[in-house]
Amino acid sequence: MAKGIKKIIWTGEGKVYNANKGSIPGQLVVVAPDQYVWFKIGEWQPGTTEQDRKKDVKWAVFNEKSVIDLQKTIPSNFSYGYRIPKKLCGPYLWYIEATWSGSFDSKSGLKIRGESPAKIVESRWTQNEGGADVRKTYQFSYGELIWLRLFTEGLNGYDNVEVRVFRKLRSALGLWPKDDEETRKIYRVSVTNGEINLKNSQYVFMVPVYE
Repeated sequence: MAKGIKKIIWTGEGKVYNANKGSIPGQLVVVAPDQYVWFKIGEWQPGTTEQDRKKDVKWAVFNEKSVIDLQKTIPSNFSYGYRIPKKLCGPYLWYIEATWSGSFDSKSGLKIRGESPAKIVESRWTQNEGGADVRKTYQFSYGELIWLRLFTEGLNGYDNVEVRVFRKLRSALGLWPKDDEETRKIYRVSVTNGEINLKNSQYVFMVPVYE
């Protein structure tokens, strides 16, 4: 007869959204950002003895590549908490599972993602991918490689973001026109770990737009 953990459940602690935000009972938990949501063992396999249930349990959080991001061993009667910051909220899914034997089988766990309003919170012009903002310390020339780095919230995991590139034009009097010139649209941009990193070979003013 099978032994071990049959399934884990949400303890009721921490804010979890209902089906209107995408939660699916027993499968997917959609949570509010920047707060811990707690999980516990909900059901044991029928062959698990009382002595077995007193053993420590190993918890793990898997990313979408099925690689363990976090792992922790705690007593079986303890709850396990996980928190998703706003920058990692979006359609990106993690998988939380607990094991009594030490081996994970991808059967007893729950998928989890964070839900937060989608927004761009910071932008940088950099000389290399993921670099520091150099707008105040370096003067780019036309034709020089420039990276656009955007920090986001609520967009992590999207691969269909649209970025629009604009160029500012001055009038003969040195005044800015009412509307900037749109020079380029970049489609199907991916958001990875809450960031967008794009390179462009023109010295332009860039304005992001997401869908």
